[in-house]
Amino acid sequence: MKHKNGFTMVELLVVIGVISLLATILLPYLDHAKELARRTICKGNMKAIIVGMRQYATDDENNLFPNDSPTLGGTSYIGTHVGSRSYDPDESDHSGSITGDTAGTSRSLFLLFRGQQAGLKAFICPSTDGEQNVEADYETDYDFTTEEELWYSYQVQKRSLDDSQGFPTGIEDSSELVVLADRSPIAGPSTWGDSGEGRVATPDTGQKDNNSFNHRQNGQNVGYAPGTVRWTTTPLAGPIDDTTNEPDNIWCWEDTDGMDSATSVGSKYPTGREDSFLYP
Repeated sequence: MKHKNGFTMVELLVVIGVISLLATILLPYLDHAKELARRTICKGNMKAIIVGMRQYATDDENNLFPNDSPTLGGTSYIGTHVGSRSYDPDESDHSGSITGDTAGTSRSLFLLFRGQQAGLKAFICPSTDGEQNVEADYETDYDFTTEEELWYSYQVQKRSLDDSQGFPTGIEDSSELVVLADRSPIAGPSTWGDSGEGRVATPDTGQKDNNSFNHRQNGQNVGYAPGTVRWTTTPLAGPIDDTTNEPDNIWCWEDTDGMDSATSVGSKYPTGREDSFLYP
């Protein structure tokens, strides 16, 4: 009597087919699980940054978050004048310093690295292809070098010279004020070009109602002034607007008609202490 050894060709094909079918079904779930893990790491990064911001504010006599070269302009720059210190009107020697209208908002976040309240790795969302600048020096550098090193947007700290418009942010601000989020879709990810020493984003205003590109525009992690971070599937995540009775759009400043706008970015600023406007 002959005994059958192994599998027949038909049986092998059936097994292979079943495995392929299971892989087709399970791979999207595995990919989703990986993305959920990356979101969790991203949230941890943002919490670490906000903790650093609050530590920075504790050392500031006005309890303010990092605010470098605050005068109006230059919001959309990254890497401009990396090696140039900030302009300090109280100093007599301004050699090698810059004025606020040529400094990007990113310089404010970089102060956390200079003060060693946060490491550079924390500024890269794990769902992106960001790259840390391992040669950065907290003693000689004043900004991130390129947009690949900064994947989070910060509440714009710019204001007019007479302080009548634009508001620096601090630990005493509204608990609903968004101060940090995954990078604004208006700023990229691929609309950056060379501008002098650094890089500048060409605003894509059509993205103002969309989610960040960091997580395939499925949503973004959003960080609030007290230090809480939560996942949202809409940019309407800021304080409730008294005019529209809706949450504030965190990607835009609020114009005089009470409607969020994104027609220009580089020289704009929050219009009130409860107006979230994050860039780049």
